[in-house]
Formats: sequence, C-alpha cells, structure tokens
Amino acid sequence: MNTGESTMSWIGVASNIVSVLAFAFILLGLRGKQLPIYYNEKLYFYVLFVMGFAMSMLAGIRDFPDGNFKLPGILLGMLMLLGFMAFVLLVGILFKLKLPISLNYSTGFYILAAIIISKWILTRSYLLFKLFANSMG
Repeated sequence: MNTGESTMSWIGVASNIVSVLAFAFILLGLRGKQLPIYYNEKLYFYVLFVMGFAMSMLAGIRDFPDGNFKLPGILLGMLMLLGFMAFVLLVGILFKLKLPISLNYSTGFYILAAIIISKWILTRSYLLFKLFANSMG
C-alpha cells in the first residue's frame, strides 16, 4: 500500500467519524437534549456548522481524491447551492441580517441540520446509484 492509498483510507475513516458525530449532535439538538458539559444555542450552531463543513470537505476528498468532481451537473449544482445556503445562514446570523425568516441560533441550528442531512442524502443516493449501475454492467 502506498502513502496515497493510506491517506485516502484515513480520510474515509475521518469522514465517517465526523458524519456519525454530526448526526449524533443533530439528534441531541433536535430532541432538546443538552450535552453534559455545557448548553448554549450559539455554541451548538457553530459546532454544527464546523462539523457540516468538515463533512463536506472530507467527503469531497474521499470520493474525488484527484480533485476532479465527476458528478452530474444538477447534483453538483444542488450540493453547491445547499453549501451556499449554509454560508448565507452563517453570515445572516453573525451579522443579524434581515432575511425572509427571523433568524436566531435555535432556528439556524434546525435549518443547518436540514441542509447537512439533505447534502448527505444526495451524496449517498448518488453513490448508491453509481454502485448499482456499475454492478449491472
């Protein structure tokens, strides 16, 4: 095994670990459970944003290590739009911008959770479809 393959396997492991942690964090937040250490809506929002960003970056590196994103245009567009929406949400909350909805950290957490779950479903569905298509011929 060369160093590149070893790095890719660690990125895959890291990607899966961050994904599991993010989904556990989302479930805790959606159920209204606080982490035993400290509860703060602001902290929950920022931690989820960082986890979602890490998931996105690690998945891109894991799935397309050469940097050439071989995704259908519509799927790539949807993923980019969802990522852009997450950044607009972050900026909207940071600078208290007037957006079509009233934003606070709690609402931001729910919207960000929906964005992260949507991106995860889109990428996993594509990978499953690709795997199925490859197995068929």
